[in-house]
Amino acid sequence: MGRYINWDDVMHRYPETSNIGGATEVGCAHIYYAEYELDGLLSRYYTTPFSTNNITAKDLAIDLAYLRLGNFKLSDDDRKQFREEIMMKIQKLIDGEAGMQLVDGTVVYTAGETIYSSTSDYHPVFGFSPEEYFEVDSSLVEDEEWDRS
Repeated sequence: MGRYINWDDVMHRYPETSNIGGATEVGCAHIYYAEYELDGLLSRYYTTPFSTNNITAKDLAIDLAYLRLGNFKLSDDDRKQFREEIMMKIQKLIDGEAGMQLVDGTVVYTAGETIYSSTSDYHPVFGFSPEEYFEVDSSLVEDEEWDRS
């Protein structure tokens, strides 16, 4: 089972996949990697991993899993066209032309800016300086301390 989707999600959208294999085999061989591919394609513009209430991420993960499964069944032209359709959807998200729909009706847009880190307010712990100048950011230490208590 994946973080965003499971085998049933793929089979319900693409019934022809029902005879490919079981949930464990397909999940390990295709769903797992499709979800990580989605994260990799969008992580520069959105904070990943996505929450489980992100319908758009779920939709794209199903399509990417099917594309991976389709490597055995789809013709080269069909596979190429399907991949282009998925990439167009992703490019619209990146450009801010489309937003990510959440189950509560919220739509999340990107401003087209790169997200560098979910902890970008922390100063680098290590730098290019000599080792004797390395130090740990006090804000990070305090946050970790509060998480443990």
